[in-house]
Amino acid sequence: MEDLKTRRRDKNIPQTIPFDFNYDVDELKSNCENLVGYIPIPLGVAGPIPIDGNSNIHVPLCTTEGALVASVNRGCKLLRLAGGVNTVLSSDGTTRGPVINFGDIQQAHEFSKWCESTDGFTFLKHAFESTSRYGKLTQVKPRQAGKQVFVRFKAHTGEAMGMNMVSKGTLEAISKALEEHFPNGKLVSLSGNYCTDKRASAMNWIEGRGKSVIAAAVIRKDLIMQILHVPASDLLQVYTQKCLIGSTMSMCIGGANAHAANIVAAIFIATGQDPAQVIDSSYCLTLLEEIDDEHIHASVTMPCVQVGSIGGGTQLPPQKAAADMLIGNYLEEESRAERLARNIAAAVLAGELSLLGALAEGSLVRAHMALNRK
Repeated sequence: MEDLKTRRRDKNIPQTIPFDFNYDVDELKSNCENLVGYIPIPLGVAGPIPIDGNSNIHVPLCTTEGALVASVNRGCKLLRLAGGVNTVLSSDGTTRGPVINFGDIQQAHEFSKWCESTDGFTFLKHAFESTSRYGKLTQVKPRQAGKQVFVRFKAHTGEAMGMNMVSKGTLEAISKALEEHFPNGKLVSLSGNYCTDKRASAMNWIEGRGKSVIAAAVIRKDLIMQILHVPASDLLQVYTQKCLIGSTMSMCIGGANAHAANIVAAIFIATGQDPAQVIDSSYCLTLLEEIDDEHIHASVTMPCVQVGSIGGGTQLPPQKAAADMLIGNYLEEESRAERLARNIAAAVLAGELSLLGALAEGSLVRAHMALNRK
């Protein structure tokens, strides 16, 4: 353990993650039933990577896949030398989609139209927000199927990822609506898979869920050769054939990328996020574009980054410390959860560039044989 601590000091990595694994058992009981113990997972750190002017962001990655941390670290170096990453948040809202059954299609149609009306939305918003100080309903989208209506509630959830918050608000809103306006309706299931939660979904890819983030950088071609050891033209060719054509050939939903799920999963485990949300939180459109003879523009568009800075596993000390490391400094108008999502996207960009470079160079197998074998 002392060797690890010395190695971290030598690399000037922030000393924030506790090494002891002595969790408070009572604290763990709110995260896991029938508790019998816990399993330490290797934690590596990549970076630093400059993001939106903050030059000292390190990326915590929990993984048992040798070469992953090294690869992300190489991508961070490329982006650091390129001047850093800029990010934008295009939308923010957690969703829940219940299904309500009616006696006939006309009643279902009337309910759908009411949900879309100003009076209907106002009623639902008031009922929803009566259950939480932080949940703010922003959108209600009904869709009828026969005599069933699926309604997608979308709400801002503050620092929390917010599934419990949105579920509670949605249940109250639907219960009140059926009680006071549509007594012939029956709530069949609070989740009708129209959310869509923890499933591959074209709706989430198109509409977004959680935090929709874009991260981008402009990179000199000579830096690509210096760090990735390939000409920019080779990198662009692999990107086009793999991420665009290959993803189209296999009809991937949200999969037009090199390996975004690798980075998202490792960060989610390190920072106490819900690992099941990786399925759509790793939706990612990677884009590489030649700007001129000397530069390329690289970006990742991630419409479903579902993270929080409070609640769930984020309250455990090691996970909280890892999240603090990744969040770093943030603007007053941002939430910690927003900054976490932005920085995850930047880390994904680093991982995408590095893997595409390894594929273009032909070093993928060699690196795994060197780093992923005892």
